[in-house]
Amino acid sequence: MTRAGIAAARSSTAQLAEIIPQVDDEQWDLPSACDGWRVIDVVAHLAALASEAVDPPPPDPSLPKNRERYHDLRVDERRGWSHAEVLDEWRRSTPRQLDLLEAAQEPPRADEPVEVPGLGTYPRHLLANTMAFNVFCHLRNDMLAPDGPLPFTLPEPTDGLVAPAVDFMLAGLPQMQGAELTATVRRPLVLDLTGPGATAVTVLPATGPDRQLTVAPGADATTRVHSTARCLLEFFHVDGVHHEEVAVRAVAWRRRRTEVPSVAGVVGQCQRTARQVPAVSRPGRELGHGAGQVGHSPMPEARGGRHVGVEHRHRQTSRLLGKAGPAQLR
Repeated sequence: MTRAGIAAARSSTAQLAEIIPQVDDEQWDLPSACDGWRVIDVVAHLAALASEAVDPPPPDPSLPKNRERYHDLRVDERRGWSHAEVLDEWRRSTPRQLDLLEAAQEPPRADEPVEVPGLGTYPRHLLANTMAFNVFCHLRNDMLAPDGPLPFTLPEPTDGLVAPAVDFMLAGLPQMQGAELTATVRRPLVLDLTGPGATAVTVLPATGPDRQLTVAPGADATTRVHSTARCLLEFFHVDGVHHEEVAVRAVAWRRRRTEVPSVAGVVGQCQRTARQVPAVSRPGRELGHGAGQVGHSPMPEARGGRHVGVEHRHRQTSRLLGKAGPAQLR
């Protein structure tokens, strides 16, 4: 079971509870790093998720099928609320949500499949990891500086906070990334993650009737993406190098809105032209070509100071990760 997931969810929730009393009315209305959401709207989103977990609403076919639009709707419903009303809902529902998630770690319910609309189907016990991911990313990436507007600090994230969130992302990758990723991962690709939450997995091409990718433990491929685990929680942005590597623009598992990756626009295509960075596509947009010879000129730098490296057949490069692009999720 995912005991680590519930522990991480409780820890990040406790950190958010420590931040809330420090925020004044003016700061609650500042724009967060979530497009279109104020800081108070981020808490309203978490409060809405908690309330729905505690008291699930009846099915309503008129609600948006797109997960982002659904969350927008729930936040919009609360825009007329006072700050105190939003915080009261969060304080009232979140402890009960955590208790329900903890109870879901026990058999026989723990392994029951649960469909999360728009995100896939997961064993019930793994839902604790989704909360761990949500609270961690919304708090640290969307509310707090440097990306968010609030000038408060927290201790550096630990393995106990990051690893459960990474586990959820990896479990969701085959289900949430859609046909674009499935069609472009044509050979095994290792994700070699370092720092808190470190792990190594191999993403295997889709096979079988379900046509889904497989994420297998361990590193068993010649093409490797090197990154910190925390960068994975924010986004992939990797340019492949040398001959037939996978050129990845696994852009932005967030639109500065986290809940779950809705798009990876991962990952370009096998490039037959030696040492040329291939065209990369995302749904609805072509990013074009960028040509360059790895080893003869450095990869360009981007904002953010986050490193991701790609290694293929003993050739490697690293790229500084900038901010997430327009591919989005919450």
